[in-house]
Amino acid sequence: MGATSLYSFIMLCLKDDDGISEEAYDAIIEHLISINEPNIVIEINSKVKTANGRRYIPDDTTRAFPDVRSCEVWLEYEDGTEHTVDTFLNMDMSIEEQIRETFESPNLEVEEGSKLVNFKWKELGI
Repeated sequence: MGATSLYSFIMLCLKDDDGISEEAYDAIIEHLISINEPNIVIEINSKVKTANGRRYIPDDTTRAFPDVRSCEVWLEYEDGTEHTVDTFLNMDMSIEEQIRETFESPNLEVEEGSKLVNFKWKELGI
């Protein structure tokens, strides 16, 4: 079983409302350490909660993959040009920062009119 599959399996076990026993959790952590998977140990430890001798991960922290969606973005630049592009945006991160980092020139002294003055975006739903 690869690291990704192992991580997914452990997350599924911990996502359960009842979670797993402390003993089972300790055994999983020991096994991960023995197979040299410290990143998984760190990730799981950062998310896991404990109650009544059980370890679990609350539903709000179990998303293993970012919420990336296909979107249409309308851009208006300082020089009056407008563009519409299809791109992928991560819904878990700042939309404005993603758009500015992707479509605004980082060196405004060189490229006149490349400053982004307005944008709109919408999810394409595909």
